[in-house]
Amino acid sequence: MKISKLLLTSTLASSIAFVGVQDAANAEEGAKTVWGETLPSNTDPDGDGWANVGFDPSVLPQSYQEEIKNLTLQKDTNELSQTDYNEQVASIYESAKQEQQAHQTTQGERPYGGVKPDGITHEEYAELEQNVPNPNEVSTEEYNQTVNNETTRIPNDGGQNKSDVEELPKTGSTEENMTPILGILSTILGIGTLIFSRKIHKS
Repeated sequence: MKISKLLLTSTLASSIAFVGVQDAANAEEGAKTVWGETLPSNTDPDGDGWANVGFDPSVLPQSYQEEIKNLTLQKDTNELSQTDYNEQVASIYESAKQEQQAHQTTQGERPYGGVKPDGITHEEYAELEQNVPNPNEVSTEEYNQTVNNETTRIPNDGGQNKSDVEELPKTGSTEENMTPILGILSTILGIGTLIFSRKIHKS
């Protein structure tokens, strides 16, 4: 009798301890947010697993903002429960996150991450992109070396070509340059002749 009571007490104590551990684990897990963060469990007073906090969809692309706007309208008209709303909004945030990561990966495969460095034109950057290898097919060192070499070479080549074809500014022929001088001399000579002829008439 004492043994069975002891076993019962031991089993009950183990069950209580197990429930306590589970509650502690759940408390440590906290409450989810739609943007993928986990907050302390005290932010989830209703116990639905979602933190009762606001969020700012303006950080998302316009198309995703529109989707959230429509979901909010459905929630406010009781077409969607709060939990369903949170799950769908979280899915939108996840899609936006994956899209951003894919974009960053694509940009990372371009020289200088897709940003044109100072000192080269858009045309020169386009030429640079064509001349460098795919970064996934060569070592990082080889790729960076090629990018540096091409970045130095392309503007220099462009400058040489421009100097080769650049023409000197037209300064005009010698006759064209002399025309204004001859005009001034003619005017002075004419005035001198007029003054001289008046003096002769007076005398």
